[in-house]
Amino acid sequence: MEKRDIQKKYSAKKKAISPVISTIILSAGLLIVLLVASVVATAFLDTQIVNTEFEQAKTNMILLNDVIQDVSLRQGSGGYVQFNQKSGGVGITTSQQEYEIIAYPEETAILLGPMAAGLYNDWSIFSGPGGDTAWEVTNDTLQDSYIHSGTLDDRESVLLSDLPEIYSGMEISRVTFSFLAYATGPGMEVKMMFGTNIQNPTIGISHNIKNGKWTTFQDTYENSGQLSFDFINQLEIGSIISASKSGSRVYITKFSVAVFLEAEGKNVYYANESALELAYRGDTHVSAAEMDLIGYDQVTVDRYGTLGYLEVIYDDGPKMYLDYNRFRVFSSGQLDSQTNLVEITLLKLTRGVFGGSGIVNMRVQNSAINTMTTTIDSGTVTIEVSRTSGTGDTYYDPLVFRSDAVKTVVIFSVIKLEVSIT
Repeated sequence: MEKRDIQKKYSAKKKAISPVISTIILSAGLLIVLLVASVVATAFLDTQIVNTEFEQAKTNMILLNDVIQDVSLRQGSGGYVQFNQKSGGVGITTSQQEYEIIAYPEETAILLGPMAAGLYNDWSIFSGPGGDTAWEVTNDTLQDSYIHSGTLDDRESVLLSDLPEIYSGMEISRVTFSFLAYATGPGMEVKMMFGTNIQNPTIGISHNIKNGKWTTFQDTYENSGQLSFDFINQLEIGSIISASKSGSRVYITKFSVAVFLEAEGKNVYYANESALELAYRGDTHVSAAEMDLIGYDQVTVDRYGTLGYLEVIYDDGPKMYLDYNRFRVFSSGQLDSQTNLVEITLLKLTRGVFGGSGIVNMRVQNSAINTMTTTIDSGTVTIEVSRTSGTGDTYYDPLVFRSDAVKTVVIFSVIKLEVSIT
């Protein structure tokens, strides 16, 4: 009897878990997991979508450059590239650019020779047909008259002929001093010296004079402000033995000075204006590395280089910029025996119609090709191209084109391309 009562009490205390409640709890847990997975999957999918869209935009910007290069060849032609603006967007930005192109003829070189005796006359003279003074034998182009010495620190100097007055208004770019010498033994070294006050001259580098062989030696000095018209016309040059060896001697003739004068340049092109750049802004969730996709940010390109420069930068999200702020400069060769031809091209983007959203077309139209011609009275020209940005950074590129022609014709073309987004 007692055992039965205990079993009843025990049975009365047992509790069962409802199948409905269990199902609700499990379903809620699974629902939370599914929601979290859905959010993560959606975020991952969105990231993949915006990354894919940006990669597609890269392809489109590269294709746009190809279209622009093709359209630039034919006036009146056009083309377009389609962009999807779901997460990013295309547009145009402006940057202040100052361009300048100057063409210089080949610099003029004036050769000056000895005209009178200088302050120093330590060297001996071997006279010949050219004369019997130091300045006469060192002005002689023949090698049968010269000055000679074998003693350390011996000096010889001469006064130079003057620059003609017609060159007084031209800038001096550099001066080259030269002499012809040989030695009768080893260990002989000579330095050039020059100055208007020859008692305190500028001393050049040591030249090791070759034994038994006439050789030309030169010292070149760029103009850092000292070389003026008056300075050259008061100039005295000479030589000093800087190292010697017993039994050896140095023989020198043909002292000369080449004065290089900068020729006056002609302005081919100048502009200070807002330059257009094509831009694409990616979503901030896009993962992109900064890189150059097309070309380089330089001032000039050659005949086969691209005028476009496409870069990816990261500034509060990835951005792409395509600009044409550079010049194509190349020589087409000689038209005939008298004329050399140099061509310069600039692609100039202009603003057209803007509008639309979602899927848009960026259209490019060749609206005009303007050509200017400049003639330079020299077969060899230096084309100096400079570009100064709105921040004050200047990019400078001098290019030299040489030929045997008498003159150079510089053809400068500005190709205007109208850009619209619709």
